[in-house]
Amino acid sequence: MTVEKQSNDGLRQKEKNDVLRTHLWHATVYYITGILYVHVYSSLFITLPFCFNNDSNGALFVTGPGPFPGVIDMYGSGGGLFEHRAALLASRGFCVLALAFFLYEDLTTDYTTITADYFIVRGIPKYNYFRKFNFDGIVPTKNGLDFTKTQEPSDDFFIKAWESNASVLCIVGEDDHCLNPQLTYRFLNLVPKEQKHRFHVIKYPGAGHLIEPPFAPHCVASFHKHLGCIFDWGGETKAHSYAQEDSWRQIIQFFTTHLVFNDFVQEKCKL
Repeated sequence: MTVEKQSNDGLRQKEKNDVLRTHLWHATVYYITGILYVHVYSSLFITLPFCFNNDSNGALFVTGPGPFPGVIDMYGSGGGLFEHRAALLASRGFCVLALAFFLYEDLTTDYTTITADYFIVRGIPKYNYFRKFNFDGIVPTKNGLDFTKTQEPSDDFFIKAWESNASVLCIVGEDDHCLNPQLTYRFLNLVPKEQKHRFHVIKYPGAGHLIEPPFAPHCVASFHKHLGCIFDWGGETKAHSYAQEDSWRQIIQFFTTHLVFNDFVQEKCKL
């Protein structure tokens, strides 16, 4: 699916936080006829406001009494709170926290000041997990600004994720015009040989940056409200749409395989 040319330029065609409503879309096929399809974000679920350090910073989605394996869902540098992906995951048998971390209510407006203390109260040292944009080397395109030439960091730039016990899934759109795909491959090359079995990468030729859940319209470019400019996200519509469908199946399988929970939860969870 791609956005009609006459639609609002610079706007992403998705609902931000209205996941309780069934969405109706009208699609014209080859300019011959039209079809109407229905997008239901979730089966019946309970959504609860989530409070952390006396701030309301997210929403918790559960489909019943549980128990369910837990997932924290966060978006990127645009800030704010997005609930649609969390609602979809919750409908698959997970307890999902859609978590905002900046540009939301009383949270900071500068993501480079956020440390791990925001996410975990105690147990890990302070560390700056967020990086500033480098505006040198930006390439203007017909769709917006291409940032892939601006990123040439040193090895110290990369977080040493292999020092944890977590398994990591990297989903790469190889026509990403925002984050250079080579950065992911460079990161994977830094992973020690004895740890590589925990790191998984799926490459999608022709896919852009904004790989959303299935059937979301392909967003080639949109206005970045935090940086105040149009971003070229890249991607070819057919290849990008395939990436959205396939990566969602891969994500569900990855969570099902690698989330550790006890036998009772494993028996009762409906994934």
